[in-house]
Amino acid sequence: MGSTIYNFTILFFIFVYGTHANNFDLKVQVPAQMIEGSEDYMYFTKGTGSPTCSFTLNKPDGSEITTGSLVIDGFKSFTLASSLFTQITADFLATYNFDCSFQGDTINFQMESYVHSIEDFGGSSLPATFGIKIEISTQQSSPVTVSIEGGTGGPTCSITAPDANVATVDNLGPVSFQQDPMTIVVTKTGSQSSLLLSSVCSDGGKSFTSRIPVYFSATAPSPFASATGDPHFAQNVVDQSTMSTKQICYDVTGKMGDYIYIASFSNSGIKVFGQLKDDYYMHQIVIQSPSANVTVALDDILFGHKHNIEWNENIKEMTFQTNELKCEIVNDKKFLCTELKSSFQIAVEKSKHFLGEMHLDVGFGLLPKNYIEMGGLIGDIGKKEFQFFSPVQVDQNILTSEIVAVQVDKNLLKGNVVKRNGQACWLLDTNEILKPMKMTNYMFKDIN
Repeated sequence: MGSTIYNFTILFFIFVYGTHANNFDLKVQVPAQMIEGSEDYMYFTKGTGSPTCSFTLNKPDGSEITTGSLVIDGFKSFTLASSLFTQITADFLATYNFDCSFQGDTINFQMESYVHSIEDFGGSSLPATFGIKIEISTQQSSPVTVSIEGGTGGPTCSITAPDANVATVDNLGPVSFQQDPMTIVVTKTGSQSSLLLSSVCSDGGKSFTSRIPVYFSATAPSPFASATGDPHFAQNVVDQSTMSTKQICYDVTGKMGDYIYIASFSNSGIKVFGQLKDDYYMHQIVIQSPSANVTVALDDILFGHKHNIEWNENIKEMTFQTNELKCEIVNDKKFLCTELKSSFQIAVEKSKHFLGEMHLDVGFGLLPKNYIEMGGLIGDIGKKEFQFFSPVQVDQNILTSEIVAVQVDKNLLKGNVVKRNGQACWLLDTNEILKPMKMTNYMFKDIN
């Protein structure tokens, strides 16, 4: 590896400086759309190195559809048998969780397929089949190339332009194709290290929407991540009526210096708090664990009570590990921790709000099934039962806002469909979601 290892506080920390020599890259393609009772395929194409890729395909509730592992030493395929998709009563999004490793280097990433039930679709075959292909590498950086790959039929596809403050694309379409792909080059323009592109493909009078993940670094959190906050929070929950995932968003306010109890994880004893810089934005994230605490501020990172590292443009790549967490300073704007038992991720990033001041965002790479083992604001909200209803009224003065109804446990709430960070979400009142609890139950003056 060509690196130097320094030991601090026995059993608690290992810091590693250096660069990775065992690089690898590959291309992965999954079906964009599938239908009940039909067979389809995943495709892997070797680049540099020969990584072993393990993967699971999950339903929105976390239940496993299939799992597998392949050594990518050339072109490889994996059959998604028709028997995996039978007796489907409603459409759902299936999520692929990939773990690819080669000589000590590992990349984790996610993709998804939309699975149609015959009953909802009104037929047993799709007018067109096509795939979503991404490139992934240990040296991943902007620009990134993704593509929509032709299969059967002749769909016409378009891409929705992302927020220009996040990224730009070179090809919005529309493009009509069959075998030749629609290739899109995505260039990062802001600090966000991953995003979802939305595509719409039409054929035979049917339109199909797909989400294409874009990763600007090998350690970028999944853009499908279940929860983020700044502290204008968003998280994915399961719609019990369709068993699909929906993204809800809600706002958290408090007083300067207050700590928000964001999340906890019962298996590892980890708790995450965010301290408010003013009424709305966080300037410090505290990750508490049984063996040691990590405090991330705008200018420095404190490991335990003794080891303080300046977090600025001069920082080098650095890794450290506690009994529960492996953490990495990725660059001067991003800090990432991975829980060792379950591999969920906590990502802290510097960002600017609309007035130009710096603050911290925190995101969690996890699935709705992880809520069972969680507490804190995100965990308690995630464990509630949600049922989403179609919009009952459209606000013509705000084109991105629709008034909607959502049942949370036994309470019927009114909210709005809005766009945040380029993604649509169901905006709800925080205290209404939390009933019978209140937001004040998650705010603390002191966490020691």
